[in-house]
Amino acid sequence: MKKIFYYLFLLLGCYANCFAGETSINNETTLTLHVATPGTLSELIFDAGKRPLLVAKLTLTGTLNDDDFTCMRETMTSLVDVDLSGITNTSGVNFNGKSKLVKIILPANLTSIETSAFNGCSSLTSVTIPNSVTSIGSSAFSNCSSLTSITWNAENFSDFSNYSNAPFYDIRSQITEFVFGDKVQHIPAYLCYGMNSLTSIVIPSNVYEIGKEAFWGCLSLQSVVWNAKQLFRRIVKIGVDEDVKTHSDMDDFAFFANSAEKITSFEL
Repeated sequence: MKKIFYYLFLLLGCYANCFAGETSINNETTLTLHVATPGTLSELIFDAGKRPLLVAKLTLTGTLNDDDFTCMRETMTSLVDVDLSGITNTSGVNFNGKSKLVKIILPANLTSIETSAFNGCSSLTSVTIPNSVTSIGSSAFSNCSSLTSITWNAENFSDFSNYSNAPFYDIRSQITEFVFGDKVQHIPAYLCYGMNSLTSIVIPSNVYEIGKEAFWGCLSLQSVVWNAKQLFRRIVKIGVDEDVKTHSDMDDFAFFANSAEKITSFEL
């Protein structure tokens, strides 16, 4: 019976908004909720005296399921800013087709970003990949036409098998900023492949390995700040008599077909 009244209230609320032509955000812009029971986000919003279609900024803690993400994608039509840093989910984040989404803070413990998770989020301008992420599905950020800035905190992400599997390959030409977190140890093969709008990068001090063609085709790259001094010393020590690749330090041609001719600043 409670669910019947809940859905009736939802229907009447939507009807009232349409009838009144209500489009303003008013004072229902921001909402912070704890989702103790997965699948109850919609009910919690109404319990808080808010209407889902008017919430623009949402901060959540607790645990979410597919119903909760469906609510955010389809019912919360004004939603542009989502903070999920406090939820317990390690996977299942799905904003596929949420074209109005401008800002997202991913769960701190996230390990997997699923296939097409942010496909079509055409207003998203930046994204930070958490330390704990170990896999990203294909087309996860396809058709994110406004996405220009990436912060990569994934500490030990495995190499991608080829450049087309890299998560930002489909939007490679529009990325103008790619920042590596201080704790990153391995830069995966093909990660920044073809990002021909990048002009500078900083290699963090903890990096011990750079995968094959990680920066291949970065045609505008002019400045490299190399803080990974241990990696640099190993490469210098190896010299020309041994194969760098066999030492798992830096795969061959990590930077070439791009930047060797245009890099004017290399800071150690």
